[in-house]
Parts: sequence; structure tokens; C-alpha cells
Amino acid sequence: MADRLTELESRSINMNLRIEGIPENDIEKTDNSVLSKTIMDIFIQDLNVTDVFIQVAHRIEFYNKDKKGPRNVHVQLTNKMEAMKIIRASNKLKGHDPPMFINFHYTKDVLAKRKILLPILKKARELKYKAYLNDDKLLIDRELYTVDTLNLIPFDTSEINTREGASSIAFHGRLAYFSNFNKAKFTLDGQVFYCVEQYLQYHKALLVNDNTSATRIMISNDPVEMKHTGDKLKPHGWQQNAVILVKKAVFAKFSQNSNLKAILLSTGTKRLAEASKDPFWGCGKKLYDDDVLKIKCWKKSNQLGKILEAVRSELQ
Repeated sequence: MADRLTELESRSINMNLRIEGIPENDIEKTDNSVLSKTIMDIFIQDLNVTDVFIQVAHRIEFYNKDKKGPRNVHVQLTNKMEAMKIIRASNKLKGHDPPMFINFHYTKDVLAKRKILLPILKKARELKYKAYLNDDKLLIDRELYTVDTLNLIPFDTSEINTREGASSIAFHGRLAYFSNFNKAKFTLDGQVFYCVEQYLQYHKALLVNDNTSATRIMISNDPVEMKHTGDKLKPHGWQQNAVILVKKAVFAKFSQNSNLKAILLSTGTKRLAEASKDPFWGCGKKLYDDDVLKIKCWKKSNQLGKILEAVRSELQ
């Protein structure tokens, strides 16, 4: 049911707006039409847009509970064309008192995808490609890409999620070749896996005899979804088993993909670290922390980095 709701929300992305800065009043709590009327007044008087129809308007709770000021408003219009009229006219709000901003309203799932695509958009424009972000999709020179087809992008994106120093390399996210989320197919035990994370979470489900979760993980092409499914499972002695499973999958990934093998071997003797706060798999640092490349500052276990270094030695 949750997946179906997300699908329906995503289909209607282009008719949903988020408005920041509309003052709140007590009357809204008993008469929601007051909020809709306030918004229509803004559309007509401030934006000079009259031919739109508000289907739904309601306040949105802040993700950050400490945030002050009026809550944002979610507005659902009738169609994309209406929403685009409002977005195009919203520059008229510059200098508005109180300050007010209008943008598309996205689901958490879409926001997560946009967060992945935005640095690629920036890179594409730096390389003089014609690139645009369309909700949770990226258009580059008239070709459409999603988070599931990033491997088809016509330029190297790995550096976006990788930082290299004199003696170390830090990485994070599915664009990084060393990440368990990185798309790189390999075969183990007669099965084809989309990425290391899929192999890991699939076997986690098997350890607790959860065939439903195992199937869900195998039909998914989203490593985040795979991980979320596996996180609900609690097999006994999991960390010890996980290290064995990940090493097996990492070896298969890099030994079966010659380009990835060359990349791993090209790191020489540099220490490798997943730039993650995860105390087991990561080094305890974020990718853009100032000291992420300082090995002495890696205070967590960094198991993935150690596995990669071990596989590198075996492949030399």
C-alpha cells in the first residue's frame, strides 16, 4: 500500500506546490477554506494569475522540529500547466513582505533522488552539456536518466562521490565505484546481482528464512530500498556473517568487471574508507569533512574500506 501511495504521489508531482512564508492564524484551524482563500489572493493580487483552481491546501509540519516561523503550505492544483504558471510568476514575490517563496512540493522519495541527481546536473553543465532536472529525472542533451540509469551517463561521475589524497581515498554513495550501492553486475552461486548491497541483503533475508523479503530485494533495482528491506531483519551474529558475505561479493564485483578491477588496482597502497557515520562499515567521517582524508581521524571500524584493501591485495 505504501509503495502504491508513493507511486500516486509521484505521478502528481507537477501539480503540487510548496509555499513558504504565509503567516498562520487561528481561524485556519476551524475553517480550512480561509487558507485556500489567502493563497488565491496571493495568486491574483501578487502574481496576477487568475485561471487556476486549488484542490487542496494544508499546512506541512517541519521535518526540523526546532524550526521557527509559519509552517509551509502544500497546495495541490488541477494540472501541471497551472502549477507552471504559478512557478513562472513567483519571481514577482521578490522583496515581498513578509518574505515568501513558491516551489514544487516533492515527496521524500523524490527529494532523495534529486539529492543524488543535483551534483551530476552541476557536473554536466560544467562540461557544457545541455542539462536540466525534471522532478526526479535528469535530462542531458535530450537523453533522460534516472537514479537507476546513472551508469549510462556520457561522462565519468565517480569523482562526484570520491575524494583522493596523497595516502588515502574516501568515497560515499552509489556513484562511487567502491560503494556497495554502485551498480556493477556480477554472478555468484548461479545468480546475477545488481550490486553488492543486493547480494548482502538477499542473504540476510535467507538467514532468517524470509522468502518474501528475499524476493523483494531481488526484484528491486534500488540499493536504498534493498537496504531498507534488510534493515528490518535481525539474524543472529549478523556482523560476522556480513563481513564474509561482503568480501565474497566485492571480490566477485571487481574480478568480473575488468574496468573496475583496473580502477581498484590503480589505487596502489592507498588506504580506502567509506565516508559514512556508520560505525561498522564507515570511517566515521562525511565525504566533505575537512579531515576525511586524514587516516588518523578515522575513528570507526571502516570494515568496507578494509575489505576493499584485502580484495585489492588478492587481485594484484
